[in-house]
Order: sequence, then C-alpha cells, then structure tokens
Amino acid sequence: MEGRGPHGARGAHVVIRPEDLRGAARLLTRVSDPRAAVCLAASWMLRADVAELWEPGPDGPVLAASTEEGRFSLPAPAIAARVIEEGCTHRARSGDGGGGPVLVEPVQRGRKTVAALLVRWRRAVDDIDETSLASLSLLAAQAALAIERTALAQELARQAETDPLTGVANRRGLARALERDLAAARRTDRHLAVAMLDLDHFKAYNDSEGHPAGDLLLRGAVRAWREHLRAGDLLARYGGEEFVVVLPEAGDAVTAMRAIERVRMSTPYVTASAGLALWDGREPAAHLIRRADGALYEAKRAGRDRTVLAADLRVVSRPSS
Repeated sequence: MEGRGPHGARGAHVVIRPEDLRGAARLLTRVSDPRAAVCLAASWMLRADVAELWEPGPDGPVLAASTEEGRFSLPAPAIAARVIEEGCTHRARSGDGGGGPVLVEPVQRGRKTVAALLVRWRRAVDDIDETSLASLSLLAAQAALAIERTALAQELARQAETDPLTGVANRRGLARALERDLAAARRTDRHLAVAMLDLDHFKAYNDSEGHPAGDLLLRGAVRAWREHLRAGDLLARYGGEEFVVVLPEAGDAVTAMRAIERVRMSTPYVTASAGLALWDGREPAAHLIRRADGALYEAKRAGRDRTVLAADLRVVSRPSS
C-alpha cells in the first residue's frame, strides 16, 4: 500500500498480507540453508529489498547469510553491531550508506544475543505495522534455532571424524581430508606425502604397564608429534597404535623424510617406526596409504626404530645418542 512521505514523497506502508506469510513459510521449508531461508523469508514477508543475518566474530559481526550476493566481504553496519551488543531492536531512517529505512531484530538464545537479523528498504517507508514487527521477532527466533541446529550438526560431524582418545582425526576424517589435499595438489601441482607411524612394541608396553598407561602413551605421542607438524599437516589415528601423517607441502623426498624423522624421533618413552610414500601425482588415496603401509612393514622387518621411504625403500636410522 502506497502513501505520501513527510515531504510529499510517496512512501510505502509495510503491512503483512496472508500471502506474505504463506510465501515465507514455503521458503523456510524449501531452502536447504537455514540461515539463508530466514533471510529470504524476512525479505519476502516484509517486502524488503535486503535481508541479512549478522553473527558475532572475533573482530566484530560477520555476515552469515544475505539475500544479496557479493556482500560477504563488507564490514558490518554499525546498527547490527549495536543490536548484538545491546540485545535490543533498532530502527533507523536510513542505512549506513543512505537509502531507505533499516530494521534490525536481535536473535537471542536465552539471554544471549547470538545474531542480528537486519532488513532494509531502498525506497521510502512511512510505516511498519505491529504485526510486521512481531513477525520479524518470530523469524529472529527461527534464526536462533537455525544457528543452534547448524552448530549442533557441525559438532556432530566433527565428533564423527575425531578419535575420542587422542583428539586427532579418525579414519573417516583422514579419508575426507586426504581427498581434499589430493584435489588441491592436483590443481596446484604440489608435492604431497603420506607417512604411517607405529609405536614399537606397543602391545608389550600395554601388557607390562596396563591399558591406562597405554592410553596415556598414545595421547603423549600425539602431543609430541604435533609440535613438529606444520599448521597445514594432518595427523590421524588409523587404528590401535598406528597413525597417519599427511604432508600437503612435502617438498622433495629428502625434505619429507626429514620432516617425518623429526616427528618420529620426538616419540616419548618408546621408539616408533614409519613408512613414507611420496604421491606420484596420479594414484588414489587408498593406493598411496597402502604404499606407506608397505614401507612401514619394511621398517619393522628391518628392526624398527627407523623410517623407510616407499619405492626405493631407503632407510634412515635413528642416530646414536
């Protein structure tokens, strides 16, 4: 419904119609991304030009969803930051960059504000009825549920790919991460290496010291190994006392061998053996791991406490202390 603004300019009255509610409901059920669904529903229901969901970040609010593409690098509007900080609804006659009015609703879980739902119009708006305001509050509550569901799904996915004892990736997490790293290596022509690490005589250690001590040894080894890995490297528990290290930026064979030796030789209390395989640029992940495992078998057969490089089976022994 159109009307006249304060200076004779034509402005809109935002009044929710039944078809607006039905359209918003359809969007909430049909759009797979719950954050995006809330923004689309808010924009549709209030006939706004833009709807955005801002969430707290380490350096201020970050844009989590928007009905406009290409806006995710923009800084947060001051009004969104204020709503997150104060937890109260804000209205402004125009946005930070001018244009029509802006309405921002806090998204709250209990007493905590977890986001700000922002809608803006590029045209003049004379009035927003109370039903529209109440409906935006309902959508803000829906946004809170969407954020909670997404966080829960992400946590469940993380747990499904994490070894509960050591906190590193499990075989499922390894498979996903290795496929990702191999795809990146293909695109960028990078060198990549995989190593299999095994604690020597772990069964005997468990039998003599007890399983709780064995668990402590596994966790201690992981902590020690992580100190010698780079941020982009991956450590995963393959099973029992066997672990896999993925080096996405392995360099040549000598560089990769030195990296794994630093990791292996940091093992506390016991020795460790390792098998190292350099990716040939074509082989699948399963074949690469099998080659590293074969090299590990050779390291154990040669007397343990060493690293063997797959293919030429070059041995690097621990130097005498």
